[in-house]
Amino acid sequence: MAPIDYDIIIVGGGLCALSAAMELQGYRALVLEKNAQIGGRVFTKQQQGIPYDLGGLFAPNAEVLPTDFFKKINSTPFSETLGIHYDNQVYWGTKVVDCLNKVGLSRDEKQEIRQFFRDKDGPTRDLSKKPYQLLNAFFQLIHPGSMDQYVTGRKYDALIRWQLAYLKQGNGTLIDFLREQTRAEVQTQARVTGITEEDYSVRVHYTQHGIAHQVTARKVIVTTPAPIVAQLVSHMNEASETFLNGLEYQGGFTLVIAVPSRIMKEFAFVVTPDFNFASVLQQQRSDEVSLLTIYFTGAAAEQVRKKDTRVVVQECLPNLQWAVTTSLEFSDLIFYDGHYWPHISPVINEAYDGWSALALNPSPNVHLAGDYTWYSPLDPMPYGMTAAVLAGQRTAGIVSKALPAPHRELEGQYLLQTQVYRLLQDRPIYQGQSQEGDIAYYGILLAAGKDERIKNYLLACAKDGLWEYQDGFGVTLDDSLLVTEGLWRAGWDHEELKYSLDQLIRFFYDEQIGAFHTLSPRAAEYPNLAKGRAKYWKGPCVEGTAQAAWLLSIFEQDYSSIISRCQEYLAKTQHPLGFWPSKWFPSLMWGTHYGLQLCLKASDQYATEIARASKFIINAQQANGSWQDSALETSFAVRSLKALQYDEQHDYIRSATNWLQHQIHNGQLAGEPLLYYWYEEGGTKLLHQAFDTGGVTRALVQLALEEQPFELQKSKLANFEVL
Repeated sequence: MAPIDYDIIIVGGGLCALSAAMELQGYRALVLEKNAQIGGRVFTKQQQGIPYDLGGLFAPNAEVLPTDFFKKINSTPFSETLGIHYDNQVYWGTKVVDCLNKVGLSRDEKQEIRQFFRDKDGPTRDLSKKPYQLLNAFFQLIHPGSMDQYVTGRKYDALIRWQLAYLKQGNGTLIDFLREQTRAEVQTQARVTGITEEDYSVRVHYTQHGIAHQVTARKVIVTTPAPIVAQLVSHMNEASETFLNGLEYQGGFTLVIAVPSRIMKEFAFVVTPDFNFASVLQQQRSDEVSLLTIYFTGAAAEQVRKKDTRVVVQECLPNLQWAVTTSLEFSDLIFYDGHYWPHISPVINEAYDGWSALALNPSPNVHLAGDYTWYSPLDPMPYGMTAAVLAGQRTAGIVSKALPAPHRELEGQYLLQTQVYRLLQDRPIYQGQSQEGDIAYYGILLAAGKDERIKNYLLACAKDGLWEYQDGFGVTLDDSLLVTEGLWRAGWDHEELKYSLDQLIRFFYDEQIGAFHTLSPRAAEYPNLAKGRAKYWKGPCVEGTAQAAWLLSIFEQDYSSIISRCQEYLAKTQHPLGFWPSKWFPSLMWGTHYGLQLCLKASDQYATEIARASKFIINAQQANGSWQDSALETSFAVRSLKALQYDEQHDYIRSATNWLQHQIHNGQLAGEPLLYYWYEEGGTKLLHQAFDTGGVTRALVQLALEEQPFELQKSKLANFEVL
């Protein structure tokens, strides 16, 4: 079976999609959005420092959103005043009934309206012209279609005084918040062209910048409007096909004009059957500026979309004079903008009568979300921002139950910042930077913090008991060692630890030379193993051999012959100055620490090597107590001295720990070089220099300050004192 690219792919990048992604933290998720910006029908723009919404306007209910969001940003209620413009006059009130009573309905018309609402199933055709126009005007405040297009149960919406609120910073702040919180990969300008169910996965086809792509996932969530879903998903079940084909969508045009607050009357909204626009809503963005949001729906929206926005504004102004205390001229406007939406929301028609949850699962691993799916026969209101959030959350819950628990919430939280250079014969050329290392180096953080969350994450990332540098990199010796040591220090089960050690031997140990390789000589046989991108990546690894054999000593009786061979290899590869060189790390103390630890396991036999290493370590200490002014080097040096049984009050360790604590106090633990490697691409060498963003160095410092030395007989160490 071919590898599956993602756990979940979410088609669409609007509020529903991001709400689903928030609920699916830890899974490998990809969000595909066709536009250049995410948000879907939540579309906030800004002019002259003033945010305004051209899409969803009403803030969602606070209880459906993360508490942290509303701690930062509060919603603002609209004014209590509402009105209806009818027959060249505005009738004001605080309730719909107030306005209707002021319009001048006859006794028969009032009785007609009362009877209409008493008769639960009474059709709108029972209303005469004037009552229908008035009720339909209020109905279209939240519905894009006419009242007679909807199921009769929705007619009561015409009488509701909706408690509306808005976000002064714009609803885009919610999109930004969700995007920051989710760990999903998001690709914009990615237009999905097809979704096909396969034997073990779902294949999604999309184009981006004119290039066709294919990706696979275990599950796919489609959050686009229903008419688009029907074009994308192949081989739907009958319930889905019937439901989607029965839905009717209306288009809409949103016009926003900014006007001086000083000339505006106070009101929340005014509805009207008199003009080509359906409603006008007012938001006061500041003491100086108010926004009028004007909605056109259906055929009227189709007409104005063909016109220049300036022309639409000029045509509207004569019909907005009722909204101001003086007069409203084009020169009074601070700015204006408009946007057309082909699928603003569905008409709640008979397609919902035969509602079935099966309709939202068109094929086994494809699930439908989007506001139109948030439906309840008791209160069918399947659109709006609240419905979008709830639909995303519900669908994410359904999908997550069908997938293994991820424990991958740290995926994509990289620990290294990498600078990339192209190496020419006469000079290097800077190519850019990237983030790397979201798996293996978490082993160091686990070793220091014993964090259960990190432990679960690393176990979820395991490739048959071994680990990668980052997802897709391939398993290597050094990366597996970082995680294995971290798990061991965090109290990992000994049987599982031993299995990983056996895997290390199986794939990386070279019996002929008594050493471990970074890349497995058997990489061609196993897809999870890293293949390497340069010749120097192959061959034995000194620091990896030292660390691997040191970990094997946990079960010394089981691996004694391998440990002995590795000690012999380390003795041969020690530098005359006393350190052990590293293939991957710029640090001299990293490899030296593990080389020394391994030699200490047979201290009588390797007394010379231990003395040479201890001399190198002590002589390299600077007057300020550090090694090379590096927290990383100093941490490994301190740990090595503790392994040599130096007391914490000894001058070497005391001055070093004082220096480390000073670095912690001053926040100077980030930015150290941690790793480097190069490979050839197109005949040119590319050098990657990876710098710690702070987490790894902090963990190493913590280990140095807290770690207790392994118990050894001090008499055995007497010969290693060099000063």
